Amino acid sequence: MGVVNVTPDSFYDGGRYADTAAAVSRALELEGAGADIIDIGGESSRPGSEPVPAREERARVIPVIEELSGRLGIPISIDTWKSEVAAAALEKGARIINDISALRFDPAMLSLAARSSAACILMHMRGDPVTMQDRPIYDDLLEELKEFFRERIAAAVPGFLHAHWCGADACEAAVQEETKATIRCVPLGRPAEKGRCVQCGAPSEGRVAFAKAY
Repeated sequence: MGVVNVTPDSFYDGGRYADTAAAVSRALELEGAGADIIDIGGESSRPGSEPVPAREERARVIPVIEELSGRLGIPISIDTWKSEVAAAALEKGARIINDISALRFDPAMLSLAARSSAACILMHMRGDPVTMQDRPIYDDLLEELKEFFRERIAAAVPGFLHAHWCGADACEAAVQEETKATIRCVPLGRPAEKGRCVQCGAPSEGRVAFAKAY
């Protein structure tokens, strides 16, 4: 993943790509260097950073995505926890939602991701950027990380699956079993054909964004 932070206060690149032209040039450069995904972000998540209003965040990232859509041969990811920003980015050509909150901060993000054809990345963070370094102590780092992702997957997968099933009782039961399987961290079946139920293939809306969860 090639990261392009369209922010004046990025901890990663120091704000070098805060204007549209510089960000577009950097994204094309990263693709040429072998990146498989270009991740565009308009809000710094460095420790202690304050949230940026959605309107300002959109103004930073949307012109970049518009310029890159159709020019890149690799997918664009929108790095945001705000459904309003993600929806605008998807409309302009982004194909992945990269949510630092793992769908915790904005209740509308899950339904947006489930309705769209976007893939969804769930990130780990304690608290929020303002508080994340208040107590960065773990008794068992790997186990606590695994538990965090188990909980977030368990919260997310039913929303994705139930957005893409036809309503039949048998399919609902199968969706529940798929959810249990995911929580046990085993493969979650296969992606559904767009417009078809994830279980029986009957007409539904959208497609499932999760192919596997580990």
